[in-house]
Amino acid sequence: MKKNLLSIVALCCTVAAAAQGTDKIGAILQHGDDSSVYYGSTGLRQAYDAAVDGDVITLSKGTFDPVTIEKSVTIY
Repeated sequence: MKKNLLSIVALCCTVAAAAQGTDKIGAILQHGDDSSVYYGSTGLRQAYDAAVDGDVITLSKGTFDPVTIEKSVTIY
């Protein structure tokens, strides 16, 4: 009985760790009909640098490196 319980606990921990390992923060830049995806904590900076006025940047949950906003873009 203890072996089964330990096996289930180990399996749950492995699944939880794998799920956390696949979560990636990122930014999606929408320019008209085109979309570009940028990953990592620099994703916002990369998307912003590529953006022009009127573009939309959608962020995943997470923490990004700071960016000074000087363009007329929409950020979600």
